[in-house]
Amino acid sequence: MATVEDTRAAGRTRPRPVWRRGRASGTAAVARWIAVAAAVVLFLLPFYLLLRNALSSETDITSSSWTFFPKVLHWSNISGLFNDGTVPFARSLANSAVIAVLQTGGR
Repeated sequence: MATVEDTRAAGRTRPRPVWRRGRASGTAAVARWIAVAAAVVLFLLPFYLLLRNALSSETDITSSSWTFFPKVLHWSNISGLFNDGTVPFARSLANSAVIAVLQTGGR
């Protein structure tokens, strides 16, 4: 069996593991971080819009002057979602939790 010294003496070197390879150049590192930042913004944007619209009044959502976040938070929108008899949101949320637990634990 060849040792590390034997492979070096023969002119062959072992490939370095991926986690030990050299760092990327400055431009590549900056480009990678820009791509990561863009992906983070794209993935978090729907959650931001969901939260913003949930805490806004209907006139804030439909007005022509759009604001980054509502000045007055309407927490009653969220409690109204759970208290509305025509939309069984709490039951749907419980059903989803049961399915997720059974699907995860069933395997």
